Amino acid sequence: MFCPECGASLEDNAVFCSNCGTRVRSGGIPQNAGEPSAKKTSAVPKKKFPIKAIALIVGVFAVIIAVTVIAGSAVSSARPENVASDYLKSYYYGNVEKADKKCIVTMRDQWEISVEKYHNGNKKAYFNFLSSSYERNVTSYGSAYKALDDMTKKRFDGYYGEGYSVEIGKCEVLDLSDGEAALMLSAVTNSDFAGKKTDISLLSGDVMRIRVYYVIDGDVNGTDSHNDLTLIKYDGKWKVLNPLIFGW
Repeated sequence: MFCPECGASLEDNAVFCSNCGTRVRSGGIPQNAGEPSAKKTSAVPKKKFPIKAIALIVGVFAVIIAVTVIAGSAVSSARPENVASDYLKSYYYGNVEKADKKCIVTMRDQWEISVEKYHNGNKKAYFNFLSSSYERNVTSYGSAYKALDDMTKKRFDGYYGEGYSVEIGKCEVLDLSDGEAALMLSAVTNSDFAGKKTDISLLSGDVMRIRVYYVIDGDVNGTDSHNDLTLIKYDGKWKVLNPLIFGW
């Protein structure tokens, strides 16, 4: 090694320069040996964004919202006013099968009873009868609905004009006396068409008459129309008693 002051050659283990006396080693480490390199600090790992956790939370909230909306919609659609409105709108749009689902006595009930009562169980003979009535080939209950839908829509197209629209307005609950309510219940319990599938024990005794106001675009009168529908609660759900298609 060499003295940093005077440049004299020194022993490797010398502490002082033998020529000028300069201290060349401190604590056994040569002063000109340079500072030891700093240790590299290990990089702190970055925290990963909890995407899966957030996705799970978002999914849970989405399910809660969906269930709430569906439940609210189900409760709303189960109200008697909405049952009556949905039935009437479906009927005037020529969707008899959809309207039928709101009724306590359905077209399917009427057809099946007619097969047994008037055609001795001969379904094919009754379908031939429906074919002549609906002016459409009927080979099943499904095609009977389709034929009835088309016939109903065609009739309304001819009256209101093609592309007509149905707008439901307010629904008004009408007063119904106890005697009238009892008569309506009797109509169900004693009807041939209701007797086959209707479980009388599921009738709660609740009866309601609702007047549904509506406007059909293309109506020659250009004014509000209304229909009165009687509803009966059956198995906890409101059902239309007097479907228009039966003329009740």
